[in-house]
Amino acid sequence: MKLYDSDKIRNVVLLGPSGAGKTSIAEAFLFNSGANNRLGSVDSGTSVCDFLEEEHEKKMSISGKLAVNEWNECKINLLDTPGSPDFQGEAIRMSYVADGFVLVLDASSGVDAQAIKSYEYVEGKAGLVFINKMEVERANFNNVLSQVKERISSTAIPIVIPMGLEKDFVGVIDLINEKAITADETGKNLTISEIPEEYADEVAKYKEQLIESIVETDESMMEKYLEGEDISNELLINAFVNASKKGQLMGVLCGNASKNIGVLKLMDFVTNYLPAPTEIENIVAIDEETNEEIEFKIETDKDFTAFVFKTMSETQSGESAYFKVMSGKFKAGEIRNVTKNSFERINNIFSLRGKDKVDCSELIAGDIGVTVKLKSTGTNDTLSSSKNFVEHKKIKFPEALIAIAIVPKTQADQDKLGTALNKLRDEDPTMRVVFNPEFLQTIVSGMGEQHLNVVINRLKKRNGLEVEVEKPRIAYRETIRNSVKTEKKYKKQSGGKGQYGHCLLEMHPLERGVGFEFVDKIFGGSIPGKYVPSIEKGCRESMEKGTLAGYPVIDIKVVVYDGSFHPVDSSDMAFKLAGSMAFKDGMDKASPVILEPIMEVEVVIPDEFMGDIMGDMNGRRGRIMGTEAYKKGFTKVKSTVPESEMYKYINDLRSMTQGQGTFTMKLDHYEECPSNVQEKVVAETKKLEEESDK
Repeated sequence: MKLYDSDKIRNVVLLGPSGAGKTSIAEAFLFNSGANNRLGSVDSGTSVCDFLEEEHEKKMSISGKLAVNEWNECKINLLDTPGSPDFQGEAIRMSYVADGFVLVLDASSGVDAQAIKSYEYVEGKAGLVFINKMEVERANFNNVLSQVKERISSTAIPIVIPMGLEKDFVGVIDLINEKAITADETGKNLTISEIPEEYADEVAKYKEQLIESIVETDESMMEKYLEGEDISNELLINAFVNASKKGQLMGVLCGNASKNIGVLKLMDFVTNYLPAPTEIENIVAIDEETNEEIEFKIETDKDFTAFVFKTMSETQSGESAYFKVMSGKFKAGEIRNVTKNSFERINNIFSLRGKDKVDCSELIAGDIGVTVKLKSTGTNDTLSSSKNFVEHKKIKFPEALIAIAIVPKTQADQDKLGTALNKLRDEDPTMRVVFNPEFLQTIVSGMGEQHLNVVINRLKKRNGLEVEVEKPRIAYRETIRNSVKTEKKYKKQSGGKGQYGHCLLEMHPLERGVGFEFVDKIFGGSIPGKYVPSIEKGCRESMEKGTLAGYPVIDIKVVVYDGSFHPVDSSDMAFKLAGSMAFKDGMDKASPVILEPIMEVEVVIPDEFMGDIMGDMNGRRGRIMGTEAYKKGFTKVKSTVPESEMYKYINDLRSMTQGQGTFTMKLDHYEECPSNVQEKVVAETKKLEEESDK
């Protein structure tokens, strides 16, 4: 592939809900540009972009892909993304390095919560909307267009409209050039013709709306329009290009990507109406020496820098690093990893077309490519020449929504598990791996059940690991309701020097979140000061395991106010044991109770599901804290809910909202369990301990 100047590069991300047809559009781009000699299909498994084994099995994208092609003397780096919210991390990282976007919508389902979420990844960037699947039942261009204007952007304006709907859909009309485009059954042969007479009135209506939207972006043109002067098509196109690249107008197109209808016009608009990397402003980087934010512009005549936005493990070539050249030229040789302050050797540089590598001698500022076999470089790292002192801002990935505990079946698998999980985590930043020492569980978190299933499948196929899945243990805590006094004496005589420690304690409950407080009120020398820390140590060690169900004790105050000692037999160990015994005795007397973690939960849902969601929250012992408008047609519900009630909640939420609901969750506070829940927790804990002992 030839070397393209920065102004001839287009980095465009395909976004939208699952099943909208993003990958089909990518396949049509490759076919039309001659990069592929057939129109690939997701359903038939011939897609260039969906090449992973899991993608063939599920017939859906699960990883972001790069599909490079050439059109209108431009190089298009097409970034295809999964639509499933389980793999939203891929959409986020691909959007981060894109300079423009195409939001793909299904003509029958329109703008749902996932479409809105997808748009949030690129809000502020220049983009187009492609309403796909115009041939399906219940396809309605006008309805979807209205939703786009209401829920996405009021600047959306049609530049292509359909000829017919559902089974009568035969092609599209280009409003700017006023031509009709139809295709034969194969999608390979397109015909451009004059607009049929029956569409004349509709075309006139939409064309007038288009002209009005364009002239509103240009003051001088607006004056001419209001004065009734004719405005040439050339002036209109130039004004639209300028407005589109600045994000002032969002062109709306339509078609049927699986039959290649409307995609050629989309390709023209991508190259002509979306910006080159050098036209992007307001890029922020970090000055490595001062650690301050600085303005950055993509230019070739600068020292080299590149940003790594994705890594992917491949069986044959090893680790692949996907990067965007932010300045200068990317060539083979030694480069510096600014983020890790290390050096790497670059031997090969490629563009990618699915899994197929296209050799490149170099890549210039604004281009996107891949290199392999880097030693320590990962996602969010900045690469540069040794002279450069700029680090590019990192991608922020969302918090995980669902967690499982995984247990290897054999000791050999246990030894390999940590390394395998760390490798997967490096590749997928939305995956979280935490070892919980309290319960000796390896907790793997992700964006949904499909996401975690992919993780488990990769552990098996890439690493030969067999694992079992368990429910993560909840981090319950214990505390006391009442204040008590307790006294314990540790006395032991066994021939030689004995052991003697004696202390009297007061124990008081504290407010939630205060923690542990230890107070020394010894007077008169009843216990030498050197032994008081040992009493505190004994209390702290006993707090690690409560008396009800063995959970750590929190929010408690201990006061040591009296005791006695033996001048010969007393020791640190004796007073530590006395303190431990007194603490446990006090716990039993002070009405101990189990505390459960309460999560702050924010759910975004379509308005029509509000009643179902609030009722479900009440059923989970949740408290509704309030609601607020999110986007038109969507509401954010805020609540607090016990963590034990939120296990796999994302599955239930998507089921209740037809896949349109999303949520975030974080720990808010601890709260006393209801008595029936406490009994259940104690019983379950004892059962788990018995099974563990076996």
